[in-house]
Amino acid sequence: MNENLGKIKDTLKQIVEQEFLPHLFSRVDSHEQFFSELSEMIGDYSNLIEKLNYENEYNSIEDIVELYKRILEKLESRFYLEAGESLLSDLESFDKKINSFISETEETRIETQTKERFYFQQDENLYFRILKFLKRILFNLSVISARIKNGFLKLFKKPTEEFANWNHLIPLRNLRSIYLKSPLYFEHSELYKKTFSIQSNSLLSLKNYTEQAENIFREKHLHLIESKNELPNYKISKFTYSDIIKSFDDVKDEFKKRSDEIIDKIITDYSDAYLKAGTIELTSRKLSSQEVNESEKEFEKLYKNIHKRWNNTLFALADDWRMDYELYLTRYKLIGEYIKTTSVVSEKINKNVKPSINSINNAISDVKDRFGTLKQSSSEIKDYITKSRHNLKTTLTEKLIPFTSDALLKQDILYNIDELEDTVEKSISELSDKRALVKTDAYDDEIKDSEISFVSLQEMLSYSCLPEFKSRVLKTKAEQSLKIQKVLNDLLEIDQIFDFSLDSAQIMLKEKKGDATEAKQVVIDGFDRAIKKIDDINDQLLNLNNSFAQNIKEPLDQLNEDLIKLTFTESAFELKLEIAKDRALQKSRELRKETIQKIQNTLPHIFSLVKEGYYRFTKLYSTTRKLIGFEKTVATIKLEVSNFLSETVEAINKLPFVYQRLFTVEPIGDERLFFGRDEELVNLSIAYDNWSAGKFSPTIIIGEKGSGATSLINVFIKKKRFKNKTIRISIKESVQSKEDFINLISGELARIETGELQDLIKTVNNKNSEKKIVVLENLQHLFLRKVNGFENLKLLFELISETNENVFWITTCTIYGYRYLQKTISITDYFANEVELGELDDNQIIDIILKRHRVSGYDIYFEEPESFHSNKNFQKLSDEEKQTQLEKNYFSMLNKFADSNISLALLFWVRSTTAISSDKITIGQLPKIDFSFLSALPNEKFFVINLLLIHDGLTEEDVSSINGISVERNRRLLIALEDDGIIVRNSKLFLINPLLYRPIVEVLRAKNIIN
Repeated sequence: MNENLGKIKDTLKQIVEQEFLPHLFSRVDSHEQFFSELSEMIGDYSNLIEKLNYENEYNSIEDIVELYKRILEKLESRFYLEAGESLLSDLESFDKKINSFISETEETRIETQTKERFYFQQDENLYFRILKFLKRILFNLSVISARIKNGFLKLFKKPTEEFANWNHLIPLRNLRSIYLKSPLYFEHSELYKKTFSIQSNSLLSLKNYTEQAENIFREKHLHLIESKNELPNYKISKFTYSDIIKSFDDVKDEFKKRSDEIIDKIITDYSDAYLKAGTIELTSRKLSSQEVNESEKEFEKLYKNIHKRWNNTLFALADDWRMDYELYLTRYKLIGEYIKTTSVVSEKINKNVKPSINSINNAISDVKDRFGTLKQSSSEIKDYITKSRHNLKTTLTEKLIPFTSDALLKQDILYNIDELEDTVEKSISELSDKRALVKTDAYDDEIKDSEISFVSLQEMLSYSCLPEFKSRVLKTKAEQSLKIQKVLNDLLEIDQIFDFSLDSAQIMLKEKKGDATEAKQVVIDGFDRAIKKIDDINDQLLNLNNSFAQNIKEPLDQLNEDLIKLTFTESAFELKLEIAKDRALQKSRELRKETIQKIQNTLPHIFSLVKEGYYRFTKLYSTTRKLIGFEKTVATIKLEVSNFLSETVEAINKLPFVYQRLFTVEPIGDERLFFGRDEELVNLSIAYDNWSAGKFSPTIIIGEKGSGATSLINVFIKKKRFKNKTIRISIKESVQSKEDFINLISGELARIETGELQDLIKTVNNKNSEKKIVVLENLQHLFLRKVNGFENLKLLFELISETNENVFWITTCTIYGYRYLQKTISITDYFANEVELGELDDNQIIDIILKRHRVSGYDIYFEEPESFHSNKNFQKLSDEEKQTQLEKNYFSMLNKFADSNISLALLFWVRSTTAISSDKITIGQLPKIDFSFLSALPNEKFFVINLLLIHDGLTEEDVSSINGISVERNRRLLIALEDDGIIVRNSKLFLINPLLYRPIVEVLRAKNIIN
């Protein structure tokens, strides 16, 4: 054997020690550094557990949140699902040196076969025994001639010739590749695996420590919030990683020792293969270049699989850890937010509300104590009652009670619940949408790709926890709202209690129904009741505070418990399966429900249509004939219409003063009651900006009567806070003569007496004159629908054109007057900007009404109409659900009546009030009234009604001036319409009855009188 095995062995050891092991050590060192840094972070646990107590609960929660954030960031920075390059990418130098060593020798070598190649060995199987037997036969046959020759040589006593065994051709380079290089890779792969397993084991030990620490911290915090007793001694030793670090150093020595053992074994195997190479035991085919390539592919695949699968293991372990920490972090963030929220609410109530309650109590107690010191003199008691009523009204009714109510409302307690709910939703939405799950918690072996499942924490929590949490929070908000409303209502009752007592005492003395002692006692008893009411309010505030904390805590605790459950792999897998099943079932249920519903909906409709078809057709036919006036009816208002009109005024008069003010059909200037006109405000601002820039920018606001044009201007002026002087001119009735028009404008605009327009223009454009904003409302009163009835409008247009540089003109006009003027004189030519008050949708009308109602402080109760008594589905509802349904039904009816007109909506609302109590407004259902009688009015009346619609009111003389009929005849016509309730009179001006405004417009449209 011509191989120097000792030299080969030394060469291999040198190459492995220099080019292979250092890369393994580098990976171990890298992990050691990461592990040390992570251990240092986690070592803070013991301090956090020790610091947690009643006084610094919130700070401790914040500290652990910050710790978890740092740990998460550290874990996220290290482990990825994408495996990256395996160790092979670092072994290029190792590979080159091995290849160089192999290439240094000859490609093939011839050696004489040893005796063992012809005789079977103990561990050989039958196949090789047979082959060697045949091989010996052939060998013996091949040397027969030599043996015969030697026989003769021996016979003649001559020296015999030796004959050698067969030679074998050794493909030496391929042999070394297959039996030296490949085994080096294959056998050292166990060390490569070891670098991963020590990472996994060390991380798992650290993970187990953190779980133990988390459990102790959580247990201590739970004990902290549930018990006021002394806390037990919760401690955990600080994590020490010296043993694990030492194991990292030990593994390097282990690698060196094991590498020597591997090389010794490889040399032994190589020596055996060298002797067999090129023989039947190790044929040349098994040592071909193809086999070399296959061998290299195998160890490359092996290393890649090791890298990929162990990377999967580390990634799954890290993701398990990260998932736990995300859930822990979310839990503590929510606990911290809860602590902050409850603390804020408690501070708001105790610092901002209770002092005012105490001030009210002190004010009443002072007056009560003073009454106790009064002598039994009727005159003295009378005087002090009068004085007390005035003082209490000034200090309590007008100041302290409204201030306290406002203070409670300003605390926005419900907003704090909304903030907490938003925090929960945001925290869940920020959770990972992809985390790895495996069905093992050992992490001590390779994990294939197929063994990894992925879950979305967002999806799981949104499915399993969030809906229940939001439902319970919604219920809590409703309960808190009722509690706040109860406090507000009780506050409003305090002054009524003491004032009624004082008033009763005054009447007692005045009417001599009791003496001074009795009157004094009446006052003191009343004040005692008022003080008791204040005590009740304080109790309610305490209950409000406590119930807020408890009602929010319960759903939050459940949510946090669900978060902890998901840290257990089994629970996560179960929930994932549950979500998948539920989605499939939901889809099946929806399909089944849709099919059944279609069948249920179709059959009744078919029967109903057949049954009612004739009735509906005849009713539609009759209604259509009435609407267009083909079917004559008595042109008088039916009884229910008459009652409806008269009862409206009566209902309004019964309302409390504050409610009448809120729902009066007048322009508003309070921005809090303004709603739904943002686009129009923007357009007005643009028009003003254009005028300020020197552009021609007169503006006209167009809308139905009652659509809010004046309110829009009020809010616009209030918001803009112009430096320019603002002049407002509202035309109340028609202005016919030139003199009246100029006097009206000049009196407000220029403060001069002149009968000429040019004088007015010169005065306005005077250099010394400041720039102004002029609001001219009700343009429809500046013309009459007759020949030469537009002269005043022409004067206005000339005035606007000539003074635009110094005056920003805003005018208003009703929509029907504007449309008439557009057809007759093209009014759009005279204005640069048109701001049309668009229709408000049903929801905006509802918001306007309810917004005003809430300012009143009253509760709403909707009466149940008789038609609902027999509705089984309705009767199954809870009282709260019934009110919701009745509210929806009511506003559906109201919107049909008002059809986006704000004024009409407000009128119908107050008309619907049927009862008023101290804290509740009862709303009845609007009656269904048949307005078809309007269609039967004679054309003569329709002509007048159309004039009133276009001009927004006319006098008798105005109507006569337009239609050319005598004043007396027009008077009779107008009085008849007034008697019918179709029009109303305001001084000399006749106007369309607001309650009939919408039906009249519809009839005029049906008759094609207006568009």
